[in-house]
Amino acid sequence: MIYDYIIIGQGIAGSVLGYTLIKKGLKILIVDGGGNNSSKVAAGIFNPVTGKRMVKTWKAELLFPFLNEFYLKMEKDLDAKFFYPLPIFRPFSSIEEQNHWISHSDEAYNKFLRVVTSSDDFPINKNKHFGGLSLFKGGYVDTVTLLSSAFKYFDERESIISERFNCSDLVFENEGVTWGNYKARKVIFAEGYLNQFNPYFNWIPYIPVKGEVLTVKSQFPLKQIISKGVFVVPLHNGNLKAGSTYDWKDLTDEVTQKAREEIEHKLKDLVSFDFEYVRQEAGIRPSTSDRRPILGLHPKYPELTIFNGLGTKGISLAPYFAEQLFSFLEENKPLDNEVNISRFESFFYRH
Repeated sequence: MIYDYIIIGQGIAGSVLGYTLIKKGLKILIVDGGGNNSSKVAAGIFNPVTGKRMVKTWKAELLFPFLNEFYLKMEKDLDAKFFYPLPIFRPFSSIEEQNHWISHSDEAYNKFLRVVTSSDDFPINKNKHFGGLSLFKGGYVDTVTLLSSAFKYFDERESIISERFNCSDLVFENEGVTWGNYKARKVIFAEGYLNQFNPYFNWIPYIPVKGEVLTVKSQFPLKQIISKGVFVVPLHNGNLKAGSTYDWKDLTDEVTQKAREEIEHKLKDLVSFDFEYVRQEAGIRPSTSDRRPILGLHPKYPELTIFNGLGTKGISLAPYFAEQLFSFLEENKPLDNEVNISRFESFFYRH
């Protein structure tokens, strides 16, 4: 079989990219062998203002309008519901922080948030009475539903197989690459953290991080995401998802009692309602030393392409940069310098 592109991995990156390329009229094959998939564990939050210092998300003005239109269209085409826009409340830690944001008038931020001077309307512990930020244009994607409906979409088009991909089976030819009975112009690796074991791309300075999340249930009808040291997301099925932890040493997908206790402690300190444990999950996020995605061609083998490094913001980043990768590969448009794999080429030549 002959394809335009073979995509390795059907996580968020591979699914969004595969869908994008199919909608552009290209013939693709996704190869997914299972294994750890942080996309299925992720809370799927998209948030325009994040971090301890509440910094506007990189390229927020481009990413958020794009992702909103993209996921609504993808829902329609996949005949599934997985995109849930929701306000996000981030409580202040002190009156000083409240005063800072009241006096902080910035048009770039004001389109994404408003300052709330009282926390009375939000279900947080009453000792945290300093108000907070109410964030617009946030929400979450039900990643399990997205991935399962995307699999069905690809399967109906004979565009996915469930097999393990071995790089040693690649054969480079004049007009592309062959893998077993399949031939394509290029192979695109979207394997998440597993790319660090890929012999063609293991020179990239990956910094994978393990995250654990809890699913809990509560009688309280939470209507917005709350985030302060820990997030709590009201899921469409009535449960809540809370997390996350960050572990750079234990890179297994095993859940830990330590992580459960950490999340539960932070959640009890944050919210005013009771909750009950349902389950715990762990996954390993793909991230890089500069916290930016990685797109582009291998410096020696142009038949090989990478779409990776989306990290904790994969839901926000994947749609926009899948479109950019298409434009690069099919229309010869340049990649953003901040995501171009060429920024790491010196690591390849030292490898």
